[in-house]
Amino acid sequence: MRTPTSSGTEHGEPTREGEVNPDADITPPTPARSRIAAGTTPPRRRHTADEVIESGEIVERRSLVIRSKTATSFDLDDEVTEVTLIRTPAPQTRGGRRMLWLLVGIACGAIAVALALLARPRAAALEARAEMIGTVLDGESRAARVRVEAIASSPVLRAGIETDGRTLADMVHDNDLVLPLQRGDVIDVFQIRDGIRTLVLRLPAGATVLAPPTDGTVIEAKNHGVVVVAKAAIPKQRSGIAGEIVLSTPVDLTTVSTLIAEHASGAVLEGLGEPIVLVQGGTPNVRIPITTKSPPAGSLSLAAVVRPTVNRNYALGFMAASILALSIFAASVVRERRQVA
Repeated sequence: MRTPTSSGTEHGEPTREGEVNPDADITPPTPARSRIAAGTTPPRRRHTADEVIESGEIVERRSLVIRSKTATSFDLDDEVTEVTLIRTPAPQTRGGRRMLWLLVGIACGAIAVALALLARPRAAALEARAEMIGTVLDGESRAARVRVEAIASSPVLRAGIETDGRTLADMVHDNDLVLPLQRGDVIDVFQIRDGIRTLVLRLPAGATVLAPPTDGTVIEAKNHGVVVVAKAAIPKQRSGIAGEIVLSTPVDLTTVSTLIAEHASGAVLEGLGEPIVLVQGGTPNVRIPITTKSPPAGSLSLAAVVRPTVNRNYALGFMAASILALSIFAASVVRERRQVA
């Protein structure tokens, strides 16, 4: 057994800083061995926390030490891995966006058609007004016919027509013969002798000569208005026809014109030889036929300027939007088919 030298220490302690003496005996001393063999080794004293910190030793049992598991190793194959290109399906959002363009195109197209129908001038609202005009004209015709027949049946007129025109005029002047006149009325009294018609009286005196209608009444235009002309025969006191009376009375269409103005910015009554303006406006775009029982001078119709419900430009705008949306949808479908191919 070697004796420790002055330059080294027992139990393999370093002789100098950083060096270990290889010749040092690392076996425990004899007294320690004898105590171990005899089983009289004193119980191992636990080191306090301060001693552990000072010495730097780990004095806890090995069973209390938590060991970390070894990380799983992966063996990488050195061979070159073949890369396979897999075409990923198009995202669902692309298909949804395409369907959205389709729905937008269909919706805009439907709205454009509806607006186009509303932008067209509609005559439905004026049909009732045209029918009202026919009703007013028929009513005025019947009233004029009743009036003229009542005047013709007057005994005073029948007695005066068999005389001369001067006598008949004096009878009217002296109020022996009363001919009821309303505002705008014109009355012509003709004497018929030997088949010759002679005008013997006109009220008012400065009015234009009336042309007797071939039938009982006729509707015609006069002084930019509508008049009903009716005639009746004046019988003799005994038998035969002594003459005839012709009555022209104006037709008041003011109420009808006011109702037409609610649906049209202009209206004209056509078919009476000259157009009768009911509502001052532009060029008519709607014509509605008018049916009357009394024969007019021509084929009556109501020509009106109907304001459309909506502006036509709105319909054109939605149509353009529909075409654009459908074009985008078609382009996306073609692009997808090319990608698949």
